[in-house]
Amino acid sequence: MPYFGSSRGLVTVNDSLLLDNEVSIGVARSLVIPKDVRVLGTRDDNRLVSDAMALSVQSAASIATVGHRLIEKSHEVQVLRAQLAAERNLVDDYQRDIKRKG
Repeated sequence: MPYFGSSRGLVTVNDSLLLDNEVSIGVARSLVIPKDVRVLGTRDDNRLVSDAMALSVQSAASIATVGHRLIEKSHEVQVLRAQLAAERNLVDDYQRDIKRKG
């Protein structure tokens, strides 16, 4: 689990990104990877927080999309299982009929 620091120390579950600028700035700075330092290095703290929040929203949207796809696939699997069960019943019925006739 990643740890985020602010000017007051480590961020805890009791801290708020939305209500505390120091926490927001600390988390936003911690999200930056070395490759992005050149791009974000010239931005002020408020812009950095805004960009980090935008990234969070984009990430949440991506996760929601993946969740919806998983739900759709789960429904497809349920339909396929039902079809397979129906086909197994047909095969079993056919085999019983052959045994009776044989």
